[in-house]
Amino acid sequence: MSTTLETLPRIQHGQIAGHPVGVLRWDENDSWTSGKKWVSGNKVEKLAWQTDIASTLGYTHFVTMGGPWSNHLHAIGALCHHHNWGLNPIVRGEASASPSPTLCDLQHWGFPIYYCDRTRYRALRDQPLQRREALLNYESKNKNTWDKTRRDDEATPRQIRTALDQHQALSAFLYQLPSTLHDQWYRDLVQDVQHSISHHSSWWIREGGDHALAVLSVAAWTQHIAQHLHNRNEHFDTWIVSMGTGSTFKGILLGLSLCHTPYPIQLIGVPTVCNIPSLTQDIARFEQINTTNHTNPRIAWTLWQDTQWGGYAKYPASLAAQHPVLEASLGTPLDRVYTLKSAAALAKRLAEKSLRSARPLLIHTGGLQGNRIQAQST
Repeated sequence: MSTTLETLPRIQHGQIAGHPVGVLRWDENDSWTSGKKWVSGNKVEKLAWQTDIASTLGYTHFVTMGGPWSNHLHAIGALCHHHNWGLNPIVRGEASASPSPTLCDLQHWGFPIYYCDRTRYRALRDQPLQRREALLNYESKNKNTWDKTRRDDEATPRQIRTALDQHQALSAFLYQLPSTLHDQWYRDLVQDVQHSISHHSSWWIREGGDHALAVLSVAAWTQHIAQHLHNRNEHFDTWIVSMGTGSTFKGILLGLSLCHTPYPIQLIGVPTVCNIPSLTQDIARFEQINTTNHTNPRIAWTLWQDTQWGGYAKYPASLAAQHPVLEASLGTPLDRVYTLKSAAALAKRLAEKSLRSARPLLIHTGGLQGNRIQAQST
């Protein structure tokens, strides 16, 4: 699932508050479902190298978690359905007589859903032993739904290293890194893969798809995008992207820092969750480790504040009123959880003239399948 010039997203040109804005249409990167733009954007890149390594090691059954409208659950579900792999989605909340379209798709694809309340969800997310025990008990009661092929034993460190070395795109990306950074990432990759496979013959994917392989896959994608824009003489001095776990932002930051852009670029993150201080510290640590002394000094980053609109996935009336206006201004549909909030934050700053940018680029991360909540609620 490598990025080529044929699959690079296009730039759509629009305007906000009379200011020209480019939109990087990552949402149009539709790798797994024909004619449906629901499995697209950053989820494609975040899952690509993870599932590549997993399948190379013989892991074709996956366990992951998310909410009833999760873009991540929908993406991994579509991918597993496409490849005839197994999946056990852990869903936050109780079973409903009217499940979300996201969960309806997972059920249609034949995946058994493990529902749990918020307290139990946090425990299963943060405590691997509890998660394994719970799913083993669930499996014993639902034997007919757990008939996908699994690996009988756990991959050894040597097998993990071989799988990493044989992945051409990953190896090519690591090869360009300075030796100390290369060695550090390699150790992190082995450790993250070991964590992923320590789960009852299944491959564990963290909430939102966060993984070292996800960060590096996005970084490699970013390099392709930056080179493509340079070749087309499309210069954007500000890149704006929404944030959940922060792994997409890290990947873009790393990818840009490895590019030799002749002009400065400011990368702006738009958090959709309320843990901005924690996200800021996490990104600062990442930058200190990965982009010091050996990368492009023209790349700067910041996180905008007050961009959550009441919290993750909240959609207040004031934001809903801007939704059709911003879609018309940019000429593109916007998902209500991520890119809409980025566009609204950008519009606010352009109107206030508080953003110094000649050419901002709004990165559309996909997630349009989540907009089906509007159709369901009408």
